[in-house]
Amino acid sequence: MFLSALETVLEVLPPSRAFTGIDPLDAVAPAAGDFEALENLRRLAFADRVDRPTQLGLWEDNA
Repeated sequence: MFLSALETVLEVLPPSRAFTGIDPLDAVAPAAGDFEALENLRRLAFADRVDRPTQLGLWEDNA
């Protein structure tokens, strides 16, 4: 249940500057910081069980 929740949250939180190259608006900066922390946790501990957020691919396609 935790892993599916982590995957879902990573799809709805706004990505941080570390992943997009764009500073988030002040109103969403705390949520973007949460995204960065959770994505780093996913990469470190759960990369083999939780897929990379789809939205990161969207940012790469637009770069």
